[in-house]
Amino acid sequence: MNFSQQKLKLLFSLESFNKNVHYLLYLYCFIAAISIALTQIILAVAILYWYIVLYIYRGNTGLNCNTDQVKTYFIFPLALWLLANLISSLFGVAITRSLKEVISSAIYLCLPIMMYWLAKNSPASASEFFNRIKQYLFAFIVGQSFVGIHSLYSGPEEVKSLIGFPGPVTESGQLVLIITVLFALLLEGKDSFDKSLSEHCRLTTYLPLFAVYFILFLLMAWPDVILPVGSDYYLPVRLLSSIIVILATPTLINYSFIFPRLSGFYRSQSADYGRIIVAFALLLVVFIVNLKRGPWLGVIVALSMLSLISGKKLCLISIILFSLFCSFLTPVHNRLSALSEHFTIAGGRKQMWEMGYDLIQLYPFGVGPDNARYMRQIDPSLPDLHRHMHNNLLNIAVETGWLGSISYIWWLLAIGFLSYLTWKNFKSSPSPLAKQGMMLTAAIFFALVGWQVAGLVEYNFGDGEIRTMAFFFMGLLLVLNTLPKKLEQNS
Repeated sequence: MNFSQQKLKLLFSLESFNKNVHYLLYLYCFIAAISIALTQIILAVAILYWYIVLYIYRGNTGLNCNTDQVKTYFIFPLALWLLANLISSLFGVAITRSLKEVISSAIYLCLPIMMYWLAKNSPASASEFFNRIKQYLFAFIVGQSFVGIHSLYSGPEEVKSLIGFPGPVTESGQLVLIITVLFALLLEGKDSFDKSLSEHCRLTTYLPLFAVYFILFLLMAWPDVILPVGSDYYLPVRLLSSIIVILATPTLINYSFIFPRLSGFYRSQSADYGRIIVAFALLLVVFIVNLKRGPWLGVIVALSMLSLISGKKLCLISIILFSLFCSFLTPVHNRLSALSEHFTIAGGRKQMWEMGYDLIQLYPFGVGPDNARYMRQIDPSLPDLHRHMHNNLLNIAVETGWLGSISYIWWLLAIGFLSYLTWKNFKSSPSPLAKQGMMLTAAIFFALVGWQVAGLVEYNFGDGEIRTMAFFFMGLLLVLNTLPKKLEQNS
């Protein structure tokens, strides 16, 4: 065997695949909010790499993990939904376009299955996979924060700049997933954080820190919330708040003695908690400034449910009060006040949803994937940019028919039940790491719930950047499903 053959054998070994795909997925998480083209290339390379390894080791892999649950509650419903897509393509109005969309969806839906296969066939311990998952989530947060700074300064109308950052619709859809995870990290950090403090010093001590950063970031984006109309101090206020953030944040992050060490959950100094607070304040302001009502609803529901399942009733009350506070901000208030007008306006959701219902009656098998734009042939008065139904379930019903919509709902419900089984398996585990598994499972599941709640008034399933991130989160759920067994094996 020559040197080239040895290098190829090493490249496609399970050990190399385990390491290299981890790096590819980590890179994807970091740039997911920055460039759709780069993310597609990275994921395509990872999936192709997996295909080759899968072919080489066919029949020779598999650990004793709970595969039946994933097959029953994820792979089988997913296969049925893809079959419904294929059938609707054959009965639709543009077969070629529909078949391309089915193939594209099938390729990227391999992502969660690849992540599951990797966890199932990797000798890595549960602890290592917990660390990997947290690394992925922090990479999402860092990348989203980088784009968020740009969003604060460019404004909602110009977020998609010459360097190609996603627009406010895509950014808000991704933030539904990221903010939910950030909130969960704060909840988990609080539990560990409080144990190292005295009785009278709890997380409430650090709420002013969040409030200060939230106000500073808000002034960076909307200085006029505290200034009268026509004020000459717009730019000075924006500049001053930016300078304070630039000077304060490195101090907060670098001087770990400001916070005691977080035990149990984080390896690094408890300055990680400070990073989470800053990132949470930043991304929450970006999320509000984007003025997207559907994602607002999705995040409120996701955070509220996460608070309830965590037993944090005070957090639930805080979410309600904070939402009321934000509703009094002038841009937010104006956006909410225009809800009825925007719903009934010509070409608005009311008109599109009525047309969607008519299309379902005309095409019981659907018009075919990626063919919802056919509605403009029925009503040319609709704006050119309206190429979908602004509702996930309705758009899927229009494109894939009754069979597609039923199988899609079944798939989502099955993911929910699989998440519950995974959470229950962690709860029954005596391992000290099981609490991390419960928190991560709940965080990722409720992030997906928020994604679908936002999808009641927009078609975020059709946005490639959001959908791919959601598929990645599904992959994390499948990985978590394998970890209770690994905890049992390692005990």
